[in-house]
Amino acid sequence: MMTALPVEAGGADIRPGQPTPLFPTGLSHGRQREYDVTPDGKRFLMVLTPSGSPADTPITVIVNWPKLLERK
Repeated sequence: MMTALPVEAGGADIRPGQPTPLFPTGLSHGRQREYDVTPDGKRFLMVLTPSGSPADTPITVIVNWPKLLERK
């Protein structure tokens, strides 16, 4: 759940307010930086796993792929 939390700062004090739920996210909480917020605070960019697929799906990286295009 993405949650908003108002914060008041005065001098050396920081006072958190009451959290307000915004929307469900589906984030796994296992990775760092799964989301970011636009500078205006109006939009979120999230890394989500498609429904029904495992969160740790392997990625295949092919190195030197131009060599595979050469004809023999």
